[in-house]
Amino acid sequence: MNLILSSFAGRARKKEIEIKIQCAISADLSVPKSDLCVLLSNALENALHACVPLAAEGRSCEIDVNFYERNKGVQSICAIVQRYGGVFSFAEKDGKFTLRLSL
Repeated sequence: MNLILSSFAGRARKKEIEIKIQCAISADLSVPKSDLCVLLSNALENALHACVPLAAEGRSCEIDVNFYERNKGVQSICAIVQRYGGVFSFAEKDGKFTLRLSL
């Protein structure tokens, strides 16, 4: 997960897109690592695709990632989250793309 988060953070910064990441999950998650990688990669790729055109126009754009465990157990962006009983929200407003996940 650290590799994915740092990779996308670097890509965002190269495009002059502000990215904030807050991640607080334990190493012993009940969710397979492959599912988490797909989830994070798809979510961050979508966020970058939404922000790149805005940044190219000189408009402000920000990606804000909050990823944390719920009740000490984490339960394709929507499919993976729903499969494990999690909740999510996506928002885009004034050049800011926000994804919130609670698994």
